[in-house]
Amino acid sequence: MPTSPENYDIVVVGAGPVGLLLSVCLARWGYKIKHIDNRPTPTATGRADGIQPRSLDLLRNMNLKRQIMAHEPAKVYEVAFWDPTSDGNGIHRTGTWASCPKFIDARYPFTTLLHQGHIENVFIEDLKKNGARIQRPWTITGFKNDWKNETHPVEVNLEHVDTREKETVRSRYLFSGEGARSFVREKLGIKIHHKDPIAHVWGVMDGVVRTDFPDIKMKCTIHSDHGSIMIIPREDNMVRLYIQIASSTDKDWNPLKKATAEEVQMSAKRILAPYHIEWDRVEWFSVYPIGQGIAEKYTLDHRIFMGGDACHTHSPKAGQGMNTAFLDAVNLAWKIHHVESGFASRSILTTYESERKLIAENLLNFDAKYAALFSQRKPSAGEVNLASQSSPTGPAQPSTPGGPPNEFVETFKASCELTSGYGISYPPNIHNHSAQHPAHSPLFHPPPGPHPRPDPPPLNRHPRRRRQHHPPGASHPPERRLPHLHLRRASPPHPPRPLRLLRPPVPTGLLPHRLPAPRPVLHPAHRTPHPALALLHLRHHLRRPARAPRPARPRAPAPRSGAL
Repeated sequence: MPTSPENYDIVVVGAGPVGLLLSVCLARWGYKIKHIDNRPTPTATGRADGIQPRSLDLLRNMNLKRQIMAHEPAKVYEVAFWDPTSDGNGIHRTGTWASCPKFIDARYPFTTLLHQGHIENVFIEDLKKNGARIQRPWTITGFKNDWKNETHPVEVNLEHVDTREKETVRSRYLFSGEGARSFVREKLGIKIHHKDPIAHVWGVMDGVVRTDFPDIKMKCTIHSDHGSIMIIPREDNMVRLYIQIASSTDKDWNPLKKATAEEVQMSAKRILAPYHIEWDRVEWFSVYPIGQGIAEKYTLDHRIFMGGDACHTHSPKAGQGMNTAFLDAVNLAWKIHHVESGFASRSILTTYESERKLIAENLLNFDAKYAALFSQRKPSAGEVNLASQSSPTGPAQPSTPGGPPNEFVETFKASCELTSGYGISYPPNIHNHSAQHPAHSPLFHPPPGPHPRPDPPPLNRHPRRRRQHHPPGASHPPERRLPHLHLRRASPPHPPRPLRLLRPPVPTGLLPHRLPAPRPVLHPAHRTPHPALALLHLRHHLRRPARAPRPARPRAPAPRSGAL
């Protein structure tokens, strides 16, 4: 008799950044997770490496930043731009700008650079603490949403890559974090739309180098007559180089073009001339095509979802692949938790696609424009300085007085906010407030117009009795009316001043019997005796009736001498 499939809350396919962070969030809330990956081991080297300021803030809130920083990652505070010299003899630095300018109020104003394998291991260790694990090497072979089980409507078929062992499970949700070649996306029939028909083949290389290039420990974008290259510092004294191998605009364009490590190194040497560079060790090398594409849908039935590279791909210049995946995972995780915990209706799951797809479209539009500007013209040193000094809220600065706004400056402003993660904003919906949002309260959103301050309640001479409030303008009862005193309001703090009474002080000898001399009252703002309070203290004692002195007792007459 066949056994019934085991039930899970969610099946996650792919152990990249988006899938791991989704499992980390749900495992902390106690969900039963089936997480598989078709690789036998986690990422050893290469792949994504940049954590932007907003993502580092997110990891800090999840108590994962300390584990990331334990690997001593590289930190990029500024970017250098190198362009060809006017005489054509090599390259020279045309300017620098901050990686996270001051007009962005970031807790961590730098980009953290650490290869993806270390980041994955941090997530995997956190999963183990919460009773979850990654099954390797397993892959997905099929799935369907048949609703044979009302609580677990999704059936998922799995298979071991080596032994071909098969397993069928049922789940509430299925998530694809498989990357650009997603089996789930292809099975659902969801197409990828490419924003820019121009595609590129890039070569990327991680290694330890010996060079006389002065900015090798900075993030650099280098343009020369022999091509373009991007330098990114890495942990363990390594450097990553992105080198463009081919473009679809080339006459002999081939998206499957390959290149050896030696060919990529020769290209880097030509671009960096007259500076020299040699490799002591190459840790990772790859050649891959990059296109700017986005999926038509992120889900079809709000039971099967996709995220990360399965939904959007772009060039590595923006350094946003892993960071966008982080926010995809967190956005979906808290919405699933709210639905399954009964905090919200299932309709909020529709906002995952509307929010995250909009961000991906904005990222792809920026990436296409940014890459085109760098390919068409090189920024001058004056434009770089102008971009680093301008505020994103200020007016556009023309490149020449009276001229049109500088497009490069505007692109830089948009890139700083978008790439740091702090410029992300979602459209209005049930969670994001707007003028038409149904949740309005006069306490938080008072109507427009002047709002007079209410009159303060009257003073009470008898603190032990119940305080009685009277409407403004009404007179107090005679027995509760205070003496007519004009007390000045406390003025702003100023240097201490000596005590001055409103009238000459009364000599101590004229005070009633046993009445102590009035002690000056210290004003809390000045820490010196306040004249009005000192006068009030004096009047309080002067109004008390003085006791009459006791009459002296008559003394008995002294006895006369000789009396009997």
